[in-house]
Amino acid sequence: MIAPPDPNSGLYVVVLQIQARLCVDVGALGPLHFDAGTCLYVGSARRNLRQRIARHLAATKRVRWHVDYLTTNPGVRVVGAVVVTGASWSECALNQSLGASLDGAVPVPRFGNSDCRAHCPAHLWWHGGVVSLQDVAALVPAAQIVVGTARTAG
Repeated sequence: MIAPPDPNSGLYVVVLQIQARLCVDVGALGPLHFDAGTCLYVGSARRNLRQRIARHLAATKRVRWHVDYLTTNPGVRVVGAVVVTGASWSECALNQSLGASLDGAVPVPRFGNSDCRAHCPAHLWWHGGVVSLQDVAALVPAAQIVVGTARTAG
């Protein structure tokens, strides 16, 4: 018997608005510059997807992953996330598809992909304009929009 997919596992895209150019010291990657615009961070969770998304949307947390340096920065607004459960594609396939579909740029090589096996340039995309949760959801089949409390990190 094949077990059904875990509804608390899947892929996600966190949408971040960078208000103005900023410099962020991102652990081993060092000080990094980000231009104003929208960043899309692509990730996955094999379990505890809801908790992972809640953590990404939280303003206060222990900094653990590259994206935490952005989500806790006062110059970054965490808009929300787009979640896909039971997806037939991988995190890297979603990542590459989003980058191509949105004509995104890689703001920082290797950002968010320390465990990537598909040689993605990064799992963070930047776009100079506004990219909404609805824009992202329209590109991802069976996506659900998750919006946390409206807040600016910090």
